[in-house]
Order: sequence, then C-alpha cells, then structure tokens
Amino acid sequence: MNIQLKREAPISIYPPVVLYNKDDIKKIWDIPKQDDLEEQRANLYVHIPFCSQKCEFCYFTSFPAGNSVVQKYLAALKKEVTMLAQNEIVKKKVFHTIYFGGGTPTYLRSEQLASLIHTIRSSLNIAKNCEFCVEVRPGKEATQKKLQMLFELGVNRISMGAQSFVQEILDLNGRRQTIEEFHKVYHLLRKVGFCNINIDLMSGMIGDTNETWEESINTVLALNPENITVYKMCIYKSSELYKKFVCNNQEDVFVSDETEVERIKYFYERMHAAGYMESSNPYTFTKSNDYDHTYRMSRTSGMDLLGIGLSSNSYFNRVVFQNVHDLNEYIERIENHILPIENGYQLSEPEVMKRALIFALKTTRIDRRHFKKCYGKDPYIEYQRQFDRMGKDGLIAIGQEDIRLIGDAILYTDDIVRNYMFDDREKQMEKLLVMHKNISMKL
Repeated sequence: MNIQLKREAPISIYPPVVLYNKDDIKKIWDIPKQDDLEEQRANLYVHIPFCSQKCEFCYFTSFPAGNSVVQKYLAALKKEVTMLAQNEIVKKKVFHTIYFGGGTPTYLRSEQLASLIHTIRSSLNIAKNCEFCVEVRPGKEATQKKLQMLFELGVNRISMGAQSFVQEILDLNGRRQTIEEFHKVYHLLRKVGFCNINIDLMSGMIGDTNETWEESINTVLALNPENITVYKMCIYKSSELYKKFVCNNQEDVFVSDETEVERIKYFYERMHAAGYMESSNPYTFTKSNDYDHTYRMSRTSGMDLLGIGLSSNSYFNRVVFQNVHDLNEYIERIENHILPIENGYQLSEPEVMKRALIFALKTTRIDRRHFKKCYGKDPYIEYQRQFDRMGKDGLIAIGQEDIRLIGDAILYTDDIVRNYMFDDREKQMEKLLVMHKNISMKL
C-alpha cells in the first residue's frame, strides 16, 4: 500500500445519521411505483437491550433491568411487531433472516422468548428456510432448557462473544463472563444440537500480549466452531473503559495500532492454516460457505432490513430510520399505538447506489455485473475517480467482473471507505455517530 490507513470504528450506517429528520418518516411507507420480486425479500432484526451487567467497553444500547421492566418491554416489542405487520409494505416482504441481538437475548426467560418468537412467526411472512440467529451470552441465564427451546423453535445459528480466552484479560477489560462459563454454554449448545456456531474474538484488548493472543486463538480453534469472527476493540469516549484508563492518565495501557495489525495478520495466518476460509465478511472465517452468515450477506448486498425494538436501525423502502433510544419513550409510544421511529432519511437514487457500493466495498469485493444488473450502471464508470485513486495507492485490482481489495487493504475496509468514498461533509458527519452509540441506563 502507498498510503497510511488506520483500523478504526466500523461504518455500520450510511448515509450518516445526522442527516436523519422527522419529515422523512412518512416516506417509509410509500407504495413503490413498480414491484421488484427480488426486493420482496427482507431481513429482520430484533433488539433485546438487557444484560445482567454491561461490559465496560460496550457501546450498544444495553443495561440491567428487573423482570417488571422486561415484561413491559416485551409487551411493547410484540405490539410493535403486530403494528408493523398491518402495513401494506411489510405484508409484501418475505423475511428470510431473523437476528436477535442485544444486549443479551437470552436474558429473557424461556417462556418470554417463546412468546416473542410465536408473535413474529404468526404476524410476519417468515421464509420456511429462514436463517434464525440468536446472540447467546456465555452466562448462567443460558440454561440447557432455554437453549433446547430455541433449537426447537427454529433457531439455527448461534453467535457467542468470547473476546478472549484469558481470564485476566477479560477482567481487565470489564468483560462480564468467565472462561468456565463460556465452555459450559458452548458444550450445552452442541449437546442441544446446534451445528452452526460463531465465536467472536476481540483484538487490541487492554493487557493483551502476543502470548495471550495466541492462547485465545489456540483455544477457539480447539473448540472447532463453524465460524470465527475477530473484531477490533473500539473504546469510545463515553465508555466506562475510557473513563477508567484515559481519565486517569493511563493511556499507555492501550495496544498500539501497529501491534494490533500484526496480531490480526497472525490471526489470518492461523485461520488459513487451520482450514478456515474468508467469508462475505473479511473479519469472519468459516469452515464452509454453507455456514456463511446470510443475514450479514443480505445486509451488505443492500436488501431491506426491518429493525424492531429500542434504538434499532432499519433500511426499508429506500429509507434509513431509527427507533427511539429512551426506553420509557419507546414503551409510551407503543402503548399509544404510535410506531417508535425517532427519525429517518429517504435516499436519492444516487445515494441508494452509493450505499450499496460502500457496503460491497466493506466485504472487499464489488461484483461489477451484479451491481450493473441491480442499478443499471457500472460502478467503476460511476466512481472512476475514486477507484483510480485506490488503484494508484495499491489498494485494489480492477477486473472486468469485479473490483477487489488486495493485500493488506482488506484489513482497512472502513478507513478506505472513509478516505475514498466519503466527501468532506460526510466525513465530518460520520464522526458524530459515536454520540448515538453510547446509551447508559439501569432500571
């Protein structure tokens, strides 16, 4: 590469959320002039914001809550599903993936999870071969009875965050789990019958060394999951971890960018040597394409996503929108038969195309033929200036069929998007996203 890039916070939303407004909310439900059969497929995300304890580095909307609050939220969540199901646009969609994220979805009791799943299946058009993924925290709430119930109700993919397999590193970073709990839950999942499990590791954790990083990799490979994902630790200014170390002038504890990159490269080497292949996500390795994450692939290909629950994000009918972040406001709106959408933004035709291009680039490969089929234009011709700059800087190879990131460029997908695809105004707006990632609540 001929340019210095950084591994920073991931880009998960485009256009930048600061463009969202109240007026565009009503445009979500506009009936399209023409129906496209491919566009009838969609993804469903359901947010469960509860955790027994919030990890000190976590930037997602999550917090502890008592059962009475959980019950109120669950009632509102199910009502949001039934309200959305009455919409003509939603009725036309066939949901071929479901993703329960959090927080901790398994924080809910077995009967609560079963009731929510029943509401979703009875209200929405769910594909028979739907990929149904649930995040499972390796904690005491993940009982065999609960996992068995999920398996019997059609959940067929599990994602678990280990982050590290060294207890000292977990404790230092405020990760609320034990290695023993992880192994116990993992083996319960296998005992129940789950055969598509993803395990997350986190690079750049405070206190990590080459030796502890290697120990984590050795352990996860010994467990032999179908998928292994590595995320870079991002420490936002409002996180407890930031306050603990930076505010006490202990910034020297953070792993340097150069060291983190070397460890990611080592992770890649180990995955390849163990027979894992890169998936549709450059940070996930899979045993087989049969185990690749359909939900993630669909999102990056520009397919509609309907988000349900507190602070959830959606891309639906060419409008990006987000639900409210405040729990009381969320419940109150639902009780008053008002959808809890806080703001939205309708994308123009060029923005729809640019959004698709950005998320394709994040997967490291843009299929030129598929892109032209979907949008009627060749991505290289439309963004020749940007791609020529990437080529000059040694980041991509431009072929007749596709445009691919090459070499170490695959480690820097988000920064490449920021530097080459965003204009100056978008770069400034995207930085403000951090404000929307840190919600601290306890009920």
